[in-house]
Amino acid sequence: MRPDILIIDEVLAVGDEAFQRKCLDRMDAFHEAGVTILFVSHDSALVRRMCHRAVWLEHGRVRATGPAAQVVAHYQSAGHG
Repeated sequence: MRPDILIIDEVLAVGDEAFQRKCLDRMDAFHEAGVTILFVSHDSALVRRMCHRAVWLEHGRVRATGPAAQVVAHYQSAGHG
């Protein structure tokens, strides 16, 4: 499978460490192949690792958007994560 866009919603919230590593390796391969990845997660470290840009949504509203590290820092400074 070679999608143009891959949507991943909290996939790493389940499974053991081996499953998570396999998923991360596969996502890395898709990224290297130029696939756009929409990654949904509450795991700030994974967002920083996997994403160039991020959008923080809260109660259906955009709270912040921009470089992933900046959005995660803003999210954490607001008392989350």
